[in-house]
Amino acid sequence: MSFKTAFFTGHRNINLSHQNAINQMIDYALSQDFNHFLSGMAIGTDTLAAQLLMGRNLPWTAIIPFKGQEKRWPIQQQRDYQRLLQSAHRIIVIEKAFSHRAYFRRNDYMIDHSQLCLAVFDGRDGGTDHAVRGAMTKRMEVLIYNPKSQRFQKLKPA
Repeated sequence: MSFKTAFFTGHRNINLSHQNAINQMIDYALSQDFNHFLSGMAIGTDTLAAQLLMGRNLPWTAIIPFKGQEKRWPIQQQRDYQRLLQSAHRIIVIEKAFSHRAYFRRNDYMIDHSQLCLAVFDGRDGGTDHAVRGAMTKRMEVLIYNPKSQRFQKLKPA
């Protein structure tokens, strides 16, 4: 079976109220015959998406920027992270130790191994912006949910 893969990217400062939007993004991907998902495993969009994928029993891969990224997180988030990793179908660690570039390399890996970008993105600069721009450069379709306007936008490759 070949994978048709979508990846999640998004802001860290989201909450459970955004789970409906992420579920709608998952539904969209499934309606387009996507059958595998990637999560960058950062706090926020990534871990919420992984939680929803786990709850829906959908196949997904954890793409971790560096070994031990969760060590500075609050204890409960570390526990939740470990529980999520147990449900991942595969775990890929990009770098052995912390580096700022590991986050960008993680995003690049997801872009290179996907055909659809699912983003919780309000337009501000940062890692999510890097991932969205990278997906567009690769001529990939991008589905954006803007948590400020609470609207969806589909960007199709030119």
